Amino acid sequence: MVNDIRAYRSAHKDGDWLTMSEAAAKLGVNNHRIRRLITDGLLPAEQVVPRAP
Repeated sequence: MVNDIRAYRSAHKDGDWLTMSEAAAKLGVNNHRIRRLITDGLLPAEQVVPRAP
């Protein structure tokens, strides 16, 4: 834990969530495109680690 931010442990996810990199790979795009899709409201996203950047 750094700065009171708990680390995200992707190995313990239940399969319903993807990291940004996993989503990008699945869609065949880069992380910048994923961010744009999120910003434009076309791709739902949620911050799973509170207060993380």
